[in-house]
Amino acid sequence: MSYWVRSCRANPGIDWVLMTDQDLDIPLPANIKYIRTDLSAIRQRFSDAFGIAPELSRPYKLCDLRPAYGMVFADIVGGYDFWGYCDLDVIFGDIGAFITGDILDRYDKILSRGHLSLYRNTDAVNTLFTAFCPGVPDYRDVFGDSRHYCFDERHGIYEIFRQKNMPHCDLEAMAAIKPYKGYFEDGISGRRDILFYWEDGKVYMADLKDGAVRTREVMYVHFRKRRMAVSGAAGDAFYIVPNAFLPKEPGVLTVNDVAEKRKGVPFYGITSRTGRLLNKGFRGFFERRAVSRIWKKVPKETNGEKSI
Repeated sequence: MSYWVRSCRANPGIDWVLMTDQDLDIPLPANIKYIRTDLSAIRQRFSDAFGIAPELSRPYKLCDLRPAYGMVFADIVGGYDFWGYCDLDVIFGDIGAFITGDILDRYDKILSRGHLSLYRNTDAVNTLFTAFCPGVPDYRDVFGDSRHYCFDERHGIYEIFRQKNMPHCDLEAMAAIKPYKGYFEDGISGRRDILFYWEDGKVYMADLKDGAVRTREVMYVHFRKRRMAVSGAAGDAFYIVPNAFLPKEPGVLTVNDVAEKRKGVPFYGITSRTGRLLNKGFRGFFERRAVSRIWKKVPKETNGEKSI
């Protein structure tokens, strides 16, 4: 948690709201607001707004509710030009280096994934999730169903923006680490046997090419279904390696740094899959595969979409 907080603190132009029923034992910077709440209170907010009490027996269902946050939490996001949501299993880099003023001026929705998404704070945008769109389940069915629909991602709210021809864009500027692999493989760029490091508010992906260190700045890195060991508090620079955060001295990486620290964790694929199956059961383990059957095929025209 301290590493997520450190990466948020390094983006002072963004205010973050952390809503949880957990006690926090780490200091928070001025741009993170802590609100103590619980699932029953959130359920009541949705019931008051829509007459629908969402099925929240599992917290993961909150992901499907996210597109409605602009309405349901209007008392919190009021006064801001944009609002959004993000995951906690991410480390942010310099968000403003990628989501520039020009992008904010041109688009009403920015990014398609649940890791991080932004919405222009207007009535037209905040109510768009209620619109009927062929191939997209009605929000009332989504909110009232215990199954997970990925309504906050590409086949849900992003598809509604596409069909309604609302200005929206996606940025292939992040890294999404594939689960169940002992080494790091980015599911977006396809690069594998990589490591990351955070320094001066920026996140870099690093690997070796032709015997030399190759680096690329990314907006953030997402760790899906991956437990990361922590070695002390987050400092001004740290490595992100399989599967741990390690202290780093500021400065340029060497070939030996990359070769040594990108090494994978033996048998991680077997142990992580077994652990998830025991923890989640068969229903939880195969849930994302089952969800794909909910969706109908929809046309793939761009209709105002821009990938950057």
